[in-house]
Amino acid sequence: MGLGKIARGAGKVGMLIEGLGYIVTAARALVRAIKGDPAARRDEGVQQDQGGDRAG
Repeated sequence: MGLGKIARGAGKVGMLIEGLGYIVTAARALVRAIKGDPAARRDEGVQQDQGGDRAG
């Protein structure tokens, strides 16, 4: 009986940790969607700089 309670408790803790992981992942995706991807902004900046060098 004691082992069953421990197993159920561990399962609940595991589900809680997994749920928090999903929340963190969703929050990161939301922030990237709102702010934009920094790598994409870097790529746009490089393209703009190259265009300026060619025109100059």
